[in-house]
Order: sequence, then structure tokens, then C-alpha cells
Amino acid sequence: MIIYRSFILSIMILIMPALGVSKPLSLEAAIKMAQEHSFTIKSARYDSSSARYSYQSAKSSRFPSLSLSATSYRVDKLQKVEVIPGGIEIGSKDNYQADFKLILPLFTGGRISNQIKSRKAAWQGQSYNLSAARLAGAYQCRLAWLSANMRAALVRSAERSLKRLEIIREDVNNLHINGLADSVDILDAELACQKANEMLLEARTNHRHALIRLAELTGIGDETSLVLEDNIAEPDTLRIELSGLSPEDIARPELKVAGAQIQTARHAVGLNKAAYFPSINAFGGYSIGKPNRNYFEADWNDYFSAGLTLNWEFNLGGRSVHDVRSARHIFYSAQMNQKALEEMLMTQAKTAAEDFRLAYSEFEIAKKEYEITGQKFRLGREKQRAGTMSVNRLLELEAEHAAAEQMYHASRINFYLMESGYLYAIGSTGIYGGL
Repeated sequence: MIIYRSFILSIMILIMPALGVSKPLSLEAAIKMAQEHSFTIKSARYDSSSARYSYQSAKSSRFPSLSLSATSYRVDKLQKVEVIPGGIEIGSKDNYQADFKLILPLFTGGRISNQIKSRKAAWQGQSYNLSAARLAGAYQCRLAWLSANMRAALVRSAERSLKRLEIIREDVNNLHINGLADSVDILDAELACQKANEMLLEARTNHRHALIRLAELTGIGDETSLVLEDNIAEPDTLRIELSGLSPEDIARPELKVAGAQIQTARHAVGLNKAAYFPSINAFGGYSIGKPNRNYFEADWNDYFSAGLTLNWEFNLGGRSVHDVRSARHIFYSAQMNQKALEEMLMTQAKTAAEDFRLAYSEFEIAKKEYEITGQKFRLGREKQRAGTMSVNRLLELEAEHAAAEQMYHASRINFYLMESGYLYAIGSTGIYGGL
């Protein structure tokens, strides 16, 4: 029997997609889909790859460079040297020349090393930009998924409110038939139902808007096929220690990007200082051609050469000094930008922590209000049926209960929204997980 049930379950799992039965989209699954779909993340990934190849290109500057120069041409008239009767022609009418040269940098004053370090820092900065894009993408998807759940809860709340009002309207109609309610009561109940219908339409529209946003982020495209998990539990604790928040607790990739920019600026100073020193290169060459160096015989000949080259440029206006000072001040600016970013992110984290703490308190209050208004409505319902409470007062109690119910559901999910904001503010990897 157990084997038979397992077989049936396996068959159902296989045929459920074919029947159009979709599994509810969890928060973790939505974030994963958004990460795979995000064009911003894809762009940041290409930027990181580009910076890595640029770094590899800079490293290649340490290796020798081999160059080839080749020419071929013909001249119709050669020069003659009249040293003997008839003269001697210099050169060849058909000319062919090929030169190979191998150059190895020996000393560049730090040009190559600082360029390599600068591009490595730029590559690291782009990698951190990719991490920042992934973190922001997860945060945006988290907000969209929670907002869609909140809107769905508000739709269900509006539907329950409309159902209660329709029951009240039916009761009032029955009372009117028996002469226990007047036409004004009927109109009040009908008006309340119409307002509830209007609120329900608005709630459904807002829900569709939230689904469209989530479908865009996840790449699903068709929001009508989205079915979300809605088993969001009530928060019973803050779950996160908010006291004693320090700069060391902030792990935002943007801070590492700023650090990489500082390193890039630091190496730019060294790169400009390299202008104070000469560049020395070793070279070796091979030349072959016709007539090449033999101008008196139109034959092929070749030769090898080797040596050193020195290049040292001086600008009499102090250009190198000014370039170094400019680069140094850019370095100082990058340091100040990092400190400003640290201060701003710390402020955001503290603010998010306070909002998170407030969200939990608001949920506790909203839950209590929801329970109280529910009790009031049930008591009022009994009194109205007993004829000791007016229909108008019962409608007021229902409206109060409906508002409290919506506030309860909104604050319940708002707790997780504020938690997400706090996780993003401190750069926690918990933002990629579920609730």
C-alpha cells in the first residue's frame, strides 16, 4: 500500500505542471529569479569582467613585445655615383624589407607596476559594484514580494468586510419586512455595501499593480500566473539585536567600492610620479631585406642587433609636479568620500533599526486593536439583532473593525518590510533568504 501511494504521488508531481497547477512562489525563489533576470546585475557582471580583462592587459605590459615591420616597393630610377666610367647605381629597383624587434622593459620608474595595481583596484571595485547590484536587486524583489502579499491580504480583508456588510443588509431587509427597520436603515446598509465594493475594487487594483511589479522583477512577464506563498507568520520577536550598532556592523559593498577607489587614486599618484624617472628598455632585432644595408649590390642580406634604449622627458613648466599634486588631491577626495559614505550608511542603519523596532510595536498595537474591534462588532451584532442597537451604529462598528483588520495585516507585513530595510542597510546576506 505504501509503495502504491508513493507511485501515485510521483505521478501527480509529474502531471501537475501539465495540468497548469503552479507551485506558490516563495520569497527565496522570487529573489533567485530576480537575480537571474536583472539587467542591472547582468550589466554589472559585464563591467566586472571588462575590468578583469583590463587588469590582465596591464599585467601583460611586463612581458616582452615583438613587432614586425615589412615594406615592399619598386622605383623606376636609381641614383648613380660617377666614380668610374658609366657610373655605379646605388640601391635596387625592387626593394623588400622586414624588421623584427623584441622589446623588454627593464625600468619604468613604477609606470607598469602602478598601472597594474590601479587596474586591479578598479577590477575589485567593479566586483564590489556587482555585489552592490545583487544586494539592491534582492532588496527590491523582497519589497515587491512582501508588498504583493500585503495587497493580497488587504483584498481578502476587503472581501470579508463586504461579506459582513451584505449579511447586515440582508438582515436589515428582513427587519424592514417585519416593520422593525425603516427605509433609511436600508439605504444606510446599501450605501455601506457600495463603499465596501469601491474599497474592494481599489484593493484589487493595487494588488494587480504589486503583482505587475513583481512579475517585472522576476522576469515572469505574465502577472496573472503569479501565485504567492501567503503563510507569513505573525512576528513574535524582533529576532535581530539592534543595540550597540557600530561601523564594523555595516557590510555594504558600497564601502568596499569606495575603498577600491581610494586604492585606484593612490596608485594614480605613483603612476604620475613615474614621470620623474627615465624608461629603460632592452631590445633585440633581426633585419632582412633587399638591398637592406648593401646599397651597391641588389642582393638579399640580413643582420642582428641588440642594445638598450633610454627615454627621459623633461617639461620645463613643471607638468609632472602638477600632475602628481593633482593625483594626490584626488586621493584625498576619495578618502573624504569614503568617510562621508560611512557616516551616511551608519545613519541609515540606525534609522532602519529604529523603524524596525517601531514596526514591531505598531504590529502589537494593531493586533490588539483588531481583537478589540472584532469583539465590539460581535457584541454590536448581537445587540442589533436584539433590537437594542441601531443599524447606523452597527455599520460604524463594522467600518471600525474593517479598518483595524486592514491595519493589522498591513502592520504584520510591514514588520518584515522594515526588517528587510534593516538587513539591506547593514548589508546582511540574510536579505537573500526567506522570512
